[in-house]
Amino acid sequence: MTRVHTTIQGDTYFPELNPEEWTVTESESFSADEKNEFDYSFITMERVIEGK
Repeated sequence: MTRVHTTIQGDTYFPELNPEEWTVTESESFSADEKNEFDYSFITMERVIEGK
């Protein structure tokens, strides 16, 4: 997923993820620049499966 590091007013939001159900397997962060107004991160997550 892409996470944009800012707060924007709106009426629709991505739901909070339960950290017990997901683990981050990869994360890369980028700073704001001339093309991107806000800092952002690319995050790869994997669902944790009980019993494995």
